[in-house]
Amino acid sequence: MKYDFYYWGPYLFKTNIDTDLCKQILEKGRKTIKPFNHQLAGHLKKENLFEEEDKKFVFEKLKEYFYLYTTTMREQYGSFTKKVNEIQIQNLWINFMKKGEFNPPHIHTLDLSFVLFLQVTKELEEEHGNFKGRDAGPGTLQFSYGEQHNDMFVSYHTFFPKVGQLFIFPSKLRHMVFPFQSDGERISISGNLKFL
Repeated sequence: MKYDFYYWGPYLFKTNIDTDLCKQILEKGRKTIKPFNHQLAGHLKKENLFEEEDKKFVFEKLKEYFYLYTTTMREQYGSFTKKVNEIQIQNLWINFMKKGEFNPPHIHTLDLSFVLFLQVTKELEEEHGNFKGRDAGPGTLQFSYGEQHNDMFVSYHTFFPKVGQLFIFPSKLRHMVFPFQSDGERISISGNLKFL
């Protein structure tokens, strides 16, 4: 039987990067001191901007994944025709998320955004493992698009973070992070990218 299958909605890309690189980025992130909360949607006490030199370091280490995103989008969707000569990082910040903090549904600016997880505590893993609710649990990242009509519509994807997970997505894709109640910090970096 011959058939066609049509992808729908935004292109959400997930991969894993080396945990040693995550440690290097986390070390640089712990040294950040410039608050960036006033520019962000999150209800977090500590979200700091990376200094220019460290931002360049992170971009150089991750840029192959950003270019891979544009290539695989064209391969998977066939509709991404914009020629990307260069990708430039606009801003990069680190999120130190603690008990009770959260990110409400929001979008970013520019062309692409990304999230990379650097630390997830055992306590959060246990809290998530004990969660008895449906779908999203404590500390999860959820991407949503469109409206849920019935079970034949997929309007969101939810992920429990793991160290080294890198998500790349269109900046206007709505996403959020659910709160948790365990001790420790759930640490990630996020940034916005521009096509040139």
